[in-house]
Amino acid sequence: MKNLLIAVNSFKECASSTYITSTYKKLFKKDYNVFAHPMTDGGDGFLVVCKDRFKLQILTFKILNSFNNAELKVDVGYDKISKTLYLESADVIGLKLLNKNYRNAAVLNSENLGELFLKIIDKIIQEGIIVNKLIIGVGGTAVTDLGAGMMRILGMNYLSKGIILKELKPVNFVLIDDVDVIYENLPFEIELVIDVDNPLLGNNGAVRVFGKQKGLDKYQMDLVEKGFVNLISLYEQNGFKIKKEKLSGAGGGIAAALQIFFKAKTISAEEFIMHKINLTEIKDKIDYVVTGEGKFDNQSVNNKVTGIIMKNFKNAEKIFLCCGQIDKASKNLLPKNVDAIDFLKFHENVENSMKNIDLSLKKSADLIINRKK
Repeated sequence: MKNLLIAVNSFKECASSTYITSTYKKLFKKDYNVFAHPMTDGGDGFLVVCKDRFKLQILTFKILNSFNNAELKVDVGYDKISKTLYLESADVIGLKLLNKNYRNAAVLNSENLGELFLKIIDKIIQEGIIVNKLIIGVGGTAVTDLGAGMMRILGMNYLSKGIILKELKPVNFVLIDDVDVIYENLPFEIELVIDVDNPLLGNNGAVRVFGKQKGLDKYQMDLVEKGFVNLISLYEQNGFKIKKEKLSGAGGGIAAALQIFFKAKTISAEEFIMHKINLTEIKDKIDYVVTGEGKFDNQSVNNKVTGIIMKNFKNAEKIFLCCGQIDKASKNLLPKNVDAIDFLKFHENVENSMKNIDLSLKKSADLIINRKK
């Protein structure tokens, strides 16, 4: 039997990579020798994948959700052997926490993440838990605030005309004229798994590229970008040596803030997938590959799961790209050994496609099996 790798990312707001992978495994097991590995590039589904892969103990924290002032339960994974915590940023400040009508990065901030950090610190002190490192999957966030909300909760004050701001709205960052940089330090190293290689600032930066999907219009993007520049200038005035071109645009600036204040290291999604999840060990054994995500477009071929898998398994006989939607322009650029299967062909519209993911998985599996006979 031929060896088939299933390496699929989560379909945002539809189905997790673990669910899709387990479903496909059942559908293919009679026809192939299946290697099933749920994938993550740091965004939605990061913790679930890490829990299964690294056999994590789950610690649950309760915080006040600044998005809606309700209680939010957040799971964090703990690896007892390596003394490492795993956190999915989308679980704390993610788009998935908000109805589409309430996505507004002009006013939302990252306070939830700061609250969670304080809860984690309290727990490891009170229970004597040893933590050497916190690995954060950065992706799928609803905020674009350069981590200012997070840092305010950790003790920093942001001032305008001598008045400490109690509410930090990214569109008002241009009004901040002073920063008190005393803050709670974190008693562990931080590593960030990032799914984009965009810089923080500029036309390819966090605000310009990802602002629209988080609810920013063009005018608000201009204001938020100027606010970012203003904050970085204030940080530099307070003694921080910042190489702006090195700051990551992942997570609406969350990654950049963690780099500035906690010297966080970044790990590309490719490094995480190939060396941490360790697909490298099976790279030369695979004949066919099934990969995919909710929507495949020009961003997918960079540091996203599908692009990483197609790059590293380019010598496979055939790669089946199974996605909820596939951008036509991007489809035309696919390598010859990539067979694209767009789930929209099975349904009347996107909404029906998302509601009937099981049907899409079954039909796509049937197509793949029949095409290889």
